[in-house]
Amino acid sequence: MFSLEVYVTFSDIFSDISEKGREDMRGKEGKKKEVKTKKKTVKKPINPFALSAMFLNYCIENGWLVRERKGDITTYYITNKGRKELPRLGIDLSQI
Repeated sequence: MFSLEVYVTFSDIFSDISEKGREDMRGKEGKKKEVKTKKKTVKKPINPFALSAMFLNYCIENGWLVRERKGDITTYYITNKGRKELPRLGIDLSQI
C-alpha cells in the first residue's frame, strides 16, 4: 500500500494570503464582512479548521484515509479506496 504523510502548519495555510487579502476578508475596520447568497445573507464566517477536521473524519469513516497516532504526531494515509473516491470530489491527489 502506498502511503502519504501530510504535515501542515498555520504558516503553510496562510502564507499565500497578503495583508490586503486579509483586510478584504475582514472588511473595513476589521469588522466581519457579510456575504450575500441567492437565498440569504451569511453573517458569520466558518472556522476552516473545524471544517477540515470534519472532512478528515468523514474520509476516515468512509475508508478513504487511515489515521495513525504516535505520541503528539498524527499521520494520515490515503487508502486505495480513497485514491478512487477523492478525485471524484474534485481533489487532485498530486497536490497533496
